[in-house]
Amino acid sequence: MRHNTHALSVLYDTLLFAVMISLSAAMLLPAVTTSISRNISIEKHRELTVDDVLRTLLTSRPEPFSYTFAGPTLDTVAKGLGVNTTSHGLYDTIRHWILDNEPRHETYAGLIADDLTSQLRIPTPNGTIRLNLLTTDFDTQLITSLQDFFTPLFRGRYHYNLTATWHPLKGLPLGGELSLGPPPPTQTSHVATTQIAVPLTPALRIGNTTLLLTHHTLARYLTDINLTGNSTIPQVINIRTVLNDYLHHTPPYDTRSSAKDSIQENLTKLLDGILITGIHDTNDTMIFPGLLNATLDALLTPLTNATRHTNTSTNHSLGDLTDTLDHLLTSLNSTTNLPLTQAFLDHLNTTLAIVLNTTFPTPAQAIQTLKNWALNQTTILLNTLLTPLLNTTTDLLLDATDGLATLHDTLQRLILDRLTLPYATITLTIWPVHP
Repeated sequence: MRHNTHALSVLYDTLLFAVMISLSAAMLLPAVTTSISRNISIEKHRELTVDDVLRTLLTSRPEPFSYTFAGPTLDTVAKGLGVNTTSHGLYDTIRHWILDNEPRHETYAGLIADDLTSQLRIPTPNGTIRLNLLTTDFDTQLITSLQDFFTPLFRGRYHYNLTATWHPLKGLPLGGELSLGPPPPTQTSHVATTQIAVPLTPALRIGNTTLLLTHHTLARYLTDINLTGNSTIPQVINIRTVLNDYLHHTPPYDTRSSAKDSIQENLTKLLDGILITGIHDTNDTMIFPGLLNATLDALLTPLTNATRHTNTSTNHSLGDLTDTLDHLLTSLNSTTNLPLTQAFLDHLNTTLAIVLNTTFPTPAQAIQTLKNWALNQTTILLNTLLTPLLNTTTDLLLDATDGLATLHDTLQRLILDRLTLPYATITLTIWPVHP
């Protein structure tokens, strides 16, 4: 009997190969597992780091911290009047005595919120423009203080980017922006985001009613003005008629196509009224001002007051301080009348010349023109954002068992979701210097 030695050899080779593979796996598995565990641990550490740093930043107080109200603008004006702004003389003493603002016991969260609401940025086709030149030094000093906070924490280990935005109406580049650090990469970065309250709650006067622009009061008011049943708002009345005709197959809205077109048209006008121009009843009485119009008023009224030389101060960064400074500069050079206000007007007119190819003789006229222009620009942007929602909302109303109740709930959610006036968003991104 002959033995197949070749077959046995192949068998032994196969068994030996299997044993070697098993031994290799047993030897390499701990290394692979350790590498995976280490990477997971590093990623978790970075996530915790960015969360902890952002939380610590917002609750920390920079001491000392100060900025100069209208400092750069005032220096430019003073130089034009022949005043020596580089020496530590009378001008420097008066400048710091009158203009230095030192917010005491303010956290970084409070300072960032104050800075964002003081900028008064409005959208243009090429980005945003800043209307308030009086608080530019606030930006400069705040960024320097933030860099002093981050540098010892991240030096040599992480790059970082901090971006804070306050856009009163979501999706519209209107309000304030602050950013420091290089743009973050799309990969290998770790992000922490939070929201902070801003010190601005505009009060709207509607007849004998004062309405604070908060989510709670706005939701209650939208319920009170009645977007359902026996509403006196023409667009709601029209939508109710269309829904009733469609439900009972009554011409001219017996088809889905005709009903949808009419509802979409009235829904567009209704949203335009709530968000932009205001809502009127059947007697053409204003029952709710447009949110965008009200927001622009809240942003620009303090700036208008600051350049009208009124005796009413508005907030920490504006008010009758410009009047004091103008009279001080006029006393230094009597040939110039209200130089600080004129410098501010020159800035507004430079902006108007760029966007509208026109200028105005007073700051109030320039601000009103910019407000109207910004209203038109943001209306275009807002309609672009809302157009995709109209088709979906219209289908929802036609398919609902109670279309008007659905209309009320849908509009409330849509409007309240768009109103981000009470808070700003802050995002901190870190990524390793050596990935």
